[in-house]
Amino acid sequence: MKLSESQIESIQNILNVDSFKNYQLKEELFDHLCSVAENKYSGKGSFEDFILIELEDIAPHGLKHLEIHTNYASYSKPFIAMKKFTYTIGLLASVTLATGILFKLMMWPGASMFLLVGVILLFLVFIPYMAYESIKSGVVQKGMDKTRVIIGVVSSLVIGISVIFKFMHLMGANIVFVLGMALFILGFLPLLFIKLYKNNSASTQKAD
Repeated sequence: MKLSESQIESIQNILNVDSFKNYQLKEELFDHLCSVAENKYSGKGSFEDFILIELEDIAPHGLKHLEIHTNYASYSKPFIAMKKFTYTIGLLASVTLATGILFKLMMWPGASMFLLVGVILLFLVFIPYMAYESIKSGVVQKGMDKTRVIIGVVSSLVIGISVIFKFMHLMGANIVFVLGMALFILGFLPLLFIKLYKNNSASTQKAD
């Protein structure tokens, strides 16, 4: 079912308590509760009671306790170390790939090696690892979000493998590359822009 403006406002009011200040966590809870309500609320009984029951399952000790726990996890040493590792890999992948493109355009030696290492780091390491951490940490919970992430990872792996095939002059490289790009263009991108559109619509309704 599609939520009405009053139902969306009810969810916002429940989350807008003075002691609950973590904006990012509030946004994630809002998206999650909207999705759950659209899929599970039958229209029988109080909508606010339904949301409160769902929220109690997520935060049995209250929103403030959930916020404290989330903030602690966000700033704990293992979490910070994991974040540093993740973004270091992403930085290395981007710099290496960009350097490879520069060398290729300028016809300098070593371009192929930079491109190959950049593709491996970006498509076969960084993107799959980011997706894994997003699902593991609970940032990605809803069915469509998981589908989008999985399609993105699969297309990333296929594209990365096709580039490796191309460098090694193996048969089928072009076919594998086309399959990966088709999955990215026809699968990942539409789901991504649907998500962006929904987020923008929700933000507009909240502003109103």
